[in-house]
Amino acid sequence: MSSITPNPELDVPADPSPSLDSTIGVFALGTFVSLCLYGFCIQQFYRHMRQPAADDWVIRSLAIGVMVLQTIHAIAPMHACYYYLVTNYDNFPSINVGIWSIDIIPTIAAMIVLTAEFFFARRVFLIGPWYKVVAVVAMLCLLTGSGLSIGLTARAYQIKDFATFGEKAKLTSFLSVGFDAIGDCLLAAAMITALRRSRASHSVSSILDVIVLYVVNTGLLSGILHAVTAILSIRYPGKLYWAALGLIVIRVYGITLFSVSAALSLNSRKLMLSRGIRVFNDEAFGRNIISRAHRLATVERWNVPHGREDDTPPVITVKVAAEIEVHGHGDSDLSKDYAHKGISRASP
Repeated sequence: MSSITPNPELDVPADPSPSLDSTIGVFALGTFVSLCLYGFCIQQFYRHMRQPAADDWVIRSLAIGVMVLQTIHAIAPMHACYYYLVTNYDNFPSINVGIWSIDIIPTIAAMIVLTAEFFFARRVFLIGPWYKVVAVVAMLCLLTGSGLSIGLTARAYQIKDFATFGEKAKLTSFLSVGFDAIGDCLLAAAMITALRRSRASHSVSSILDVIVLYVVNTGLLSGILHAVTAILSIRYPGKLYWAALGLIVIRVYGITLFSVSAALSLNSRKLMLSRGIRVFNDEAFGRNIISRAHRLATVERWNVPHGREDDTPPVITVKVAAEIEVHGHGDSDLSKDYAHKGISRASP
């Protein structure tokens, strides 16, 4: 009785394909979570657009632009998942080959980051002189990260293999996400500092309010998630863990922008100009009242934290001088003038 000896060369594939779990599998999970958050973005954007168009046109334009980019960013991974899991479900080696819908994701993400973070940079810029430096440095970091993200798209069109692309572009991926994380954290730190110095930080009454105010509304959450994404990109360059988390991070940008603009800045805040102007005659006229009113209105419109001195309505000093016309020099001439005008002069 003869026995058949298995041939090891037939049992082990010559060109092993990548694992589904670490490539398209984790990318699909990130797509599912990001689509759930995309629905929340739509709800927040709907709340914003239902309000009267009395807010700053720049803020409204930013909201519309971010929503359009978020929609494109949601369609691209959906197409990629359909391509790999449906169209090529029986073509296992195609899992390791990139397509255009994955290649354009870094560029679309960079556009969303720049558009959304401009809103927060503008808020920080309006707080005060020292905060202007922080806003400029943060925007430079975000511009650098966006430029590197566009470079990733160009490299992805040249290198189609996921493993090869991950090894050759891991430094670029790390720097692009890392610069975005630095810019986010700088803006968040400036907003938290301003909140702590103003009365806005003491207006909350629960732990949930504190978390929403300091973590979500300041953009700190997106900065933390971007930092984790940068670590994953340098730790697992040949896998798509960082790409999956990146889909979720980009959705957090939209949620933060729409939450702050709709709920705080655009829908419920009242401008300083609507609070009225008080007039006194016992104080000296200070800074230009019109320019101050415009500045306070801008600060309120962009939901910028400010101290107690900015909470008081503008004050205009009006001084009234009474002038008495006297004809003559003597007391008798003054009496005749009163009598001529029909005014009785009271005795001292």
